[in-house]
Amino acid sequence: MRRLWGQRGSKGVFLAALILALVPSSALALGPPLIKSSSFSAADTSVSLQASIDPNGANVTSARFEYVDQATFESSGFTDALSAPLPDASIPATVKGKGDIATGSKVVKNLTTSAGTFAPGQAISGPGIPLETTISSVGTNPETGLPQLVLSKEAGETKTTNLTASGPQPLTAALRGLTPAS
Repeated sequence: MRRLWGQRGSKGVFLAALILALVPSSALALGPPLIKSSSFSAADTSVSLQASIDPNGANVTSARFEYVDQATFESSGFTDALSAPLPDASIPATVKGKGDIATGSKVVKNLTTSAGTFAPGQAISGPGIPLETTISSVGTNPETGLPQLVLSKEAGETKTTNLTASGPQPLTAALRGLTPAS
């Protein structure tokens, strides 16, 4: 799946970026991954790229941002594009983890993640979590400093439970050492 966008940032850095999300051809029967959103924020000599990719039921084996400066984009598009460094760009079909829930609470405490990245808007399930529950926010417990989730519905049990979520997962990259106003 590809998505293209180009913008001039607030500091005069122009960026044309292409996001590529690749899956094995055998997984395409499920449908291609969907790039739900993309954006960037620019400073004088750096840019932070963000995207939200829904693997659409498939394991995305690689993803990358490709980018060019304004002059290159205007003359040849992405022919000479560079790839932004992404240390681990694989995105699993489902996010998996474990956390502590309590009857009547929307908070999942002591969150550990074993696959993927939990993100707001994802459908989440697990023993003790009501049907059609989504993740409202992802944050840090101020008392423990450990990751936590806030859910759209209250838990029905008190326990440590296995969690599975599906939906868009975030992907980010940082570019540094850029030439201003290029």
